Amino acid sequence: MKPIFFLALVALAIAVVSVRAEDDDNDGPRGNLLDFYAKVRNFFNKDPIGQKIRLQLTELKDIVLEVRKRLRQKLGKYLKELQEQN
Repeated sequence: MKPIFFLALVALAIAVVSVRAEDDDNDGPRGNLLDFYAKVRNFFNKDPIGQKIRLQLTELKDIVLEVRKRLRQKLGKYLKELQEQN
């Protein structure tokens, strides 16, 4: 499973938990999502493999941000050169 899909699934679970109603009954889909969220959170916080995955996802995020920054710089340089030519 690609990391972006997993992150989207985790984000969806977080959003559902934060929007939940005040009643705490664990019946139905809401309870299932809360259980899933708790298991995912435990996995990333306590399981050694989950901790390694979390570190790698953090590194991936940093790499993506660096690539984005470099692309924006090169695009800016290219656009300035185009403006100077005209």
